[in-house]
Amino acid sequence: MGILKEHITTMDKDSLRAQMTTLQNLFTNALDFRATHSKDDLTKSKEVEDEILNALQSLVMRLSEVSFRPMFLKLYNWATRESEQKERLLTFYQMTDMFAEKMKSIFTLFAGHMIKNCAELLDSCNKNKSNELLFDDAKCNLLLQSVLSTLHKVFLYDKEGFVTKERFDVLMMPLLDQVENTTLGDEEYKTMITTQLTPCVAQMMASAQDTGCWQPLNYQLLLKTRNSDPKVRFAALVMLEEIHRQLGEEFLTLLPETLPFLSELLEDESTDVEIQCQKVIGELENTLGEPLQKYF
Repeated sequence: MGILKEHITTMDKDSLRAQMTTLQNLFTNALDFRATHSKDDLTKSKEVEDEILNALQSLVMRLSEVSFRPMFLKLYNWATRESEQKERLLTFYQMTDMFAEKMKSIFTLFAGHMIKNCAELLDSCNKNKSNELLFDDAKCNLLLQSVLSTLHKVFLYDKEGFVTKERFDVLMMPLLDQVENTTLGDEEYKTMITTQLTPCVAQMMASAQDTGCWQPLNYQLLLKTRNSDPKVRFAALVMLEEIHRQLGEEFLTLLPETLPFLSELLEDESTDVEIQCQKVIGELENTLGEPLQKYF
């Protein structure tokens, strides 16, 4: 793959154009490594896929928007419409994570094709939403990481109004319901909440074209603070804190519905939840410029 990458990098445009079909077929076959040879060895799959994706990146970065679109759609169909090879989804979203990072705002021109699939996959890797998970816990965790990281980068680099109300609504509950996906394991859940889910949801809020989307998401998140599991209540507060940080003063429009929930959490049976609630209140007071104690 290193030799192929070097060859692609040095090819002139006419030669690259002439070899596009051959190169696309080569990479499609190579990307099937996980599905055909290494389903149960996640470490080996990642090592090989990293080499393939590194070479693929050299090709993608030389393509125009017109040339990249059919290639991306072909790969999307390869991963999502041939269900007998569901392992391809793991490979595809590792790939989109790379595309989103390298192509930045340009990738938002193509990312709309996969939003519905992202929402479906989030639910299919959540035991609270699916009777039968798409994969075992390790693979579900890997897929969640890739999907959430891809979405976060798409929202982060969006300059064209990608987060429409329609897309926001499709993703809102599948994302928020991950807050209750505690069956991942304690460490995996904590990592998912702090480094993947929270940045993703907060950035989606900040990038939304229609600020009218904020209230429904905020309210649904607040309802998670009434979950019987203190881990979920704590996670919901962590997310609320980051959303406030992203929106700044604009979050104050959501304050009236937020305060009653915070009042309840100040008396939570979990010390960690109570401390996190006090932290959120302190940050809200800094934004508001006055104490909130009188509202409790």
